[in-house]
Amino acid sequence: MASRLEGYEAKYRVLASRLAEVGFISPGSLVVRETSCGKPGCRC
Repeated sequence: MASRLEGYEAKYRVLASRLAEVGFISPGSLVVRETSCGKPGCRC
């Protein structure tokens, strides 16, 4: 019978392999910013 720790380690390995398929990810946050174009009279 597998211990609880062995079960967690197996899940960790599965998740780590799935993340490896994604490839390089930069650390940080994604933010949506909406700005206007700056042209006079434009309502971007």
